[in-house]
Amino acid sequence: MNTMLDMVIIPEGSFLMGADPEVEVNAEYEEQPQREVWLSTYAIQRTPVTVGQWQKFLRDTAYDWSYDNKTLALNREILGAAALDYDWSLANKAAKFSPGDMYPIVFVSWFDACRFTEWLKETLGGAYALPTEAQWEKACRGQNGQLYPWGNQEVDWNEEMALFSYPNTKDSYPKINQPVGCRPERQSPYGCLDMWQNVSEWCSDWYDITGRYYHDPNTKWVNPHGVTFEELKRHLQTLGISPSGVDSFLEYKVYRGGNLLSSGWPRCTYRGYQCLRSCGHHIGFRVVLNYQ
Repeated sequence: MNTMLDMVIIPEGSFLMGADPEVEVNAEYEEQPQREVWLSTYAIQRTPVTVGQWQKFLRDTAYDWSYDNKTLALNREILGAAALDYDWSLANKAAKFSPGDMYPIVFVSWFDACRFTEWLKETLGGAYALPTEAQWEKACRGQNGQLYPWGNQEVDWNEEMALFSYPNTKDSYPKINQPVGCRPERQSPYGCLDMWQNVSEWCSDWYDITGRYYHDPNTKWVNPHGVTFEELKRHLQTLGISPSGVDSFLEYKVYRGGNLLSSGWPRCTYRGYQCLRSCGHHIGFRVVLNYQ
């Protein structure tokens, strides 16, 4: 299993996290500010979790990989009568966009990804987890704040887009993902791949829609794990949001890394968020192994 995961070591030390708007003119507010962050040594997967790795997890655990009841009810309500003929199999959906063992697994919720890390803990005994935003970004850009995993050189967008095929002119998404590790020339300073294309990836952090955690001068930037659930709740309550509104904003987790639906790819600082129960063809994950 250790060989199958292909982990790379990220040594302890500081790095520049976040965007400097004077350098990254297209950076969004939520990517700012740039700050120095210190992280302990950890290991991270070189590529996202693959279909083959996910299938081994399913075989070993008999995990129920399906829509949760709340999401299922909501989707059925949206679809109405069409729900009767809808294919609700997540395995079938994933196979459409990732048609092989070496493709990134998709249609996994944040909960699904966390259960995979629990299986690794049970099987291997290590402190496996989803990466924090800080861990993901350091693995992506290295220590010195480069703009893209491979450096500061802009890509040829026509060349990059040509790698992906589209089913018809009405669709705004690629027909299929790409096998993991297919662009070794786009590796990060630590040798991580697929941090710039293919699928975005779940992180462990809650998304603070108020922005206070990231812009608070009192935030401690040593092994940060993001805003806590209780801190986030307090931030939201100070905005005068209704209780139901607060509850809805307490359901978002961060994802990192661009995909072809992202406006910000392939910047290392690009951030997105999604309901932790959601799943789709554009989000997968990779795992870290924490040593402390």
